[in-house]
Amino acid sequence: MTRLLWPSFFSPYIKVDCRDGPRFILRKPEKAFSIVVPDWNTRIKAVVKGFKVAEPNLETELRKKVRAIVENLDKHYAELQAHYQAAYLQFCSNPCSRRSNKALERANEEIRKMEFKLREIEIKTEKFLQLPTVSFEQIPVFDLKPKKFLFGRRKRMAIRELRGFQVPALLGDIYKLVSEFRHSTA
Repeated sequence: MTRLLWPSFFSPYIKVDCRDGPRFILRKPEKAFSIVVPDWNTRIKAVVKGFKVAEPNLETELRKKVRAIVENLDKHYAELQAHYQAAYLQFCSNPCSRRSNKALERANEEIRKMEFKLREIEIKTEKFLQLPTVSFEQIPVFDLKPKKFLFGRRKRMAIRELRGFQVPALLGDIYKLVSEFRHSTA
């Protein structure tokens, strides 16, 4: 392993000479994920915050779905980060090895694919947050149909009609995208 000379002494990289050319590895490999995808943490926090703001205005079954989405998104993000860190540490341990280079290439490709999934999740979340949010308590029972009071199941159905059937379908789409936003074991 050859280190760079003085002008590059403060460089965040270390130069390693291999048969097929030099490789540069980070001095602090734990920062590799945040360098490759610097804005993911902020973007995921924004999605989670959006769901947490909308959660109090949802029905119980939809709240459960939102909680599952938030928990899975956090969990899958942590898995992706750990997988990438492992691939980068393998690369750092032997940067001249074809096997470690291939593992890092696969991890980079997976990150590129997940970038598209994260963008889809963000778009669907924005669409979800733009839907009118109406809780059961906010709608007077007599406003929906003149001279008829709505209670129980009829009230829930009227509110669902008021908001449309878009919310459960959109949450189902987001849940599916979040379940795909994970490290593939293949």
